[in-house]
Amino acid sequence: MTFSKFFGKKTLEVSKLTVADVERLMHKAEVAEDRKIPEAFLGAGTELHYGPVDRSEWRDGVWMCCHKHENFLQHYKGAFPFKHLTCGTCNHVLCKECETTEVILPLQGGNHEMNDDGSEPRFFQVCPSCGLSHRAENRRNHGRKKLTWMTETEDSQSTPCPCGTISQTRWGKYEIGLPWSFRLDPVQSAHNASMRLTDRRLQSEIVSRRSSFQEQVVLKPVNARPLLQRDYRSSTTALQRAGAVRGRGAPRLPRSITHQLPPTAGRPDIGRAETWTTAEEHRRLNEPWDSVVINP
Repeated sequence: MTFSKFFGKKTLEVSKLTVADVERLMHKAEVAEDRKIPEAFLGAGTELHYGPVDRSEWRDGVWMCCHKHENFLQHYKGAFPFKHLTCGTCNHVLCKECETTEVILPLQGGNHEMNDDGSEPRFFQVCPSCGLSHRAENRRNHGRKKLTWMTETEDSQSTPCPCGTISQTRWGKYEIGLPWSFRLDPVQSAHNASMRLTDRRLQSEIVSRRSSFQEQVVLKPVNARPLLQRDYRSSTTALQRAGAVRGRGAPRLPRSITHQLPPTAGRPDIGRAETWTTAEEHRRLNEPWDSVVINP
């Protein structure tokens, strides 16, 4: 599984690995990071600060997916440094929105120089479909300078990932860091990763709400009560609904009394009706009756 680009010419070798072959290689892969504590940490009083360090169940780091699920990281030798970087809870693939400890760092820049000791490149990319991590390869450019190359091609005939996905420049690229901050204090290191994820999501929410508020301020004010447009063509129909006849006014007694005031002191109960008197003005009136008949 190789790809190089020299002077615009492509040299491509189609991957012959199947999914079963990848699983077999990952099963035989050995742990890449040394279990011996570096002298730099020992000189700083590691055993006194952290207490006895348990080396039997050491992991290299942890990553928090976008949904706040915690997953352990282990660096292995070979072409697949972290095997499948998929969340064990929600099956989410590691992306730029996720947060990891220092063992996985976002790659800054393009190609990098090879290590002097000839060891495996500490750079890799992740397939967004299956989450398989692909280690970079050591190559020479046209100036015969040794660099590490990521497998990138738009050729539809190539299958850089055994799952069948074509490698592209948009794949996430990362650098392999050191695991000692997590190994010596896994609880604090995982807590720091979780807090970084929370802070970034909080800042994103603040920016989103601030921009939404600014858009609302720019909007023109809307009238709470829309203006009524007069329609003179409906006057005859409205008068007919009120019971009016040409040459006569509408009857004083409405067809239905929808509102009635309570009786007041010193005078009899006066009924007040609420209706439309004219279709031309469209006003709601509460008119008392012209006369009141009091039974003796």
